[in-house]
Amino acid sequence: MKTKLFPLIMLATLLLLMLNNRVDSGINNSSKLLELAWNKFKGELYPAEQKLIKMTGFSKEAIYIDSNQVNKQIRADRIVWLCTDRQALEVITYRGIQIRNAYIDGNIDLRYAKIPFPVSFIDCNFPMEINLEYANVPALYLSGSSTNKLLADGLKVGHKVIMNNGFTSKGTVSLNGAKIGIDLDCGNAKFNDLNVAFIADGLWVGHKIIMNNNFESKGKVRFTGATIGVALDCSNGTFRDFIANGLKIERSIYMHNKSSISDGVKMQGMLVDKGTVSLVDATIGGILDCRGARFIAKRAKRSTRQSDPNGDAFIGTGLKIERTVHMEGATFEGRVKLISAEIGGILDCTEAEFNNPNGYALIATGISVEGTVNMEESTFKGEMIIDNAKIGGNFNCKNSYFINPNGIALNATGIKVEGDADMENFQVSGKVSLRGAKINRNFVWKGVTLGKNVEVDLRSAKIGALWDDPNSWSDPTDKNNPRLLLCGLIYDDLHEGAPTNAKDRIKWLLRQDPNRFMPQPYEQLATVLRNHGFYEDARKILISKTDDWLKSPQSKMPWYKRRGYRILKTTISYGYRPWRIHSWGIGIVVLGCFLYSIGNYFQFMKRTKKFPKGEAYPKFNPFIYSVDVFTPVINLCQAAYWVPDQCRRGDGKVTKGSLIEVVNKIDRIVFKGFLSKFFYKINDKVFKVYGDKVFGWFLCVYFWLQIISGWIIMTLFLTGLSGLIKI
Repeated sequence: MKTKLFPLIMLATLLLLMLNNRVDSGINNSSKLLELAWNKFKGELYPAEQKLIKMTGFSKEAIYIDSNQVNKQIRADRIVWLCTDRQALEVITYRGIQIRNAYIDGNIDLRYAKIPFPVSFIDCNFPMEINLEYANVPALYLSGSSTNKLLADGLKVGHKVIMNNGFTSKGTVSLNGAKIGIDLDCGNAKFNDLNVAFIADGLWVGHKIIMNNNFESKGKVRFTGATIGVALDCSNGTFRDFIANGLKIERSIYMHNKSSISDGVKMQGMLVDKGTVSLVDATIGGILDCRGARFIAKRAKRSTRQSDPNGDAFIGTGLKIERTVHMEGATFEGRVKLISAEIGGILDCTEAEFNNPNGYALIATGISVEGTVNMEESTFKGEMIIDNAKIGGNFNCKNSYFINPNGIALNATGIKVEGDADMENFQVSGKVSLRGAKINRNFVWKGVTLGKNVEVDLRSAKIGALWDDPNSWSDPTDKNNPRLLLCGLIYDDLHEGAPTNAKDRIKWLLRQDPNRFMPQPYEQLATVLRNHGFYEDARKILISKTDDWLKSPQSKMPWYKRRGYRILKTTISYGYRPWRIHSWGIGIVVLGCFLYSIGNYFQFMKRTKKFPKGEAYPKFNPFIYSVDVFTPVINLCQAAYWVPDQCRRGDGKVTKGSLIEVVNKIDRIVFKGFLSKFFYKINDKVFKVYGDKVFGWFLCVYFWLQIISGWIIMTLFLTGLSGLIKI
């Protein structure tokens, strides 16, 4: 039993000896440090200062509970002495100086000081300034403290700088060129200088800068040229101006406690009141997260546009982001600039609001996005410019609002989209420009609501497939009909959900400017319809092309030329329906058959040649005769042997097998002889008196006209069939 207890007894004894040695060491350090202070300051030490020196010697925190300022007052030069005196530094342990709830009287001047231990001022009051310019310290803790100014340009901190949990600064906090090993934590801090509240140009931070959790700055916060290892977190902070031009976020993912944390610039719920967020030429290795943020620009004194009332709410010119930009639910009151920005992921502006009426709402000229640009259910009050942009995914504007009735609402001139451009349920009041756009897949224009006096410019655009619906282009009979500019628009296909019938497509084409006719949109549409097998609809489109050209001011011509075009339309539809002239030919042949039958009945048809007796002579056939007269290239041995005679009167005999005999039979069976009685009355009153002068002359004139019309109609048919007359 004794053998088992012996090691435990020895261990307990050793711990007691170490504790006694530590206590003795603390007592010795405290006594020595107090002695050095008495000698330095000649016995002038406040009770609070004596407590600080004793607790520092014991490596403990000096806590002041008394609410009386006198009982917790520490003069600044005593703290400077502890941090810089060579003999004092030999006594102070690695725990450094720890002060809580003290009142520091005077300026703390530690410029160029090299402090080997951390310095902690928790809930302390510094009515004067703290100067740490070019100092070197392992860690600096100022949580809950208040100061006038903090000047720390060129400061080097091996671990963290903590100014959170209610830290307050009445003057400027300056960290220009400072270097902080891990974090700069200003969560729930308040910087109250109205001009420049926080300035850290050229700052280097190894891990994070934190300005979240109800952080508040009444003046400018500036990080120009700063470098951060992982993230800048401004979530739920309130700022006036946030300037981070040239900012660099170096790494993309930081591993902490075996979990991955997305890095970048985080501005969820951030409020910028009457100021600007500027990230010009910044490089962000991770994401830019502005979800739910609100950026309110200061009203501009002088604007580049006289009607533009607001200044810049967000400036990201030349911004480079490795991954996604989140702007879901964000509100921007003023201009947003993303000119020439480069985004490695997506640009998500779902349910965002860009408000700058009569000015620029969003300027994204030359932006490059590897993924999708999502503006679904977003609102743009003012001009939205995304011209010459490159989008690797889709350009999604479903259910979005673009409002700029006095100018261009959406300017996407020259945009290049690798995926779809989706404008479903898109609502716009103002002009829409997609001139020169290139959309590799579908251009969706469905359920679109267009305001009055809207102009949609699709000139020289190239689209993979057009997917629209008739109601999205409004009624062409409306006086306030939106104008369509379609000249040069090329699309390879019509989506299966788009209308392909000529009636709807012609209405679409009629929305172009009636004072300026352009044939290319008609020809492009006809080509696509023909490729789909809709040949008749394609012909109707091309016929409509000529009709609209004749109605336009560009088709100035004499009246006789217009008559000629009307004849071409009536006969062969400008050459696109050459077979249509067959109906005219059949009508002329049938009418001629009837007239020649009557002429033969009254013996107005006479032989043209005399043959010897017994030689065959072709029997007159009214139908074959009419066909032979009408067709100039066919010889049926009728027109060469028979000709109408205008001076010869017949005796009214019915030739067996003639058309008159057939009509008589039908009359007796169907009409009970009514037509025969009527016919003979006409015969007695007209043909017997005027037959030689009237009917014979009429039959000859028709004979001549039939020959002429045969030449004309056959010529039109053959040239229309060969495509020589197509207009």
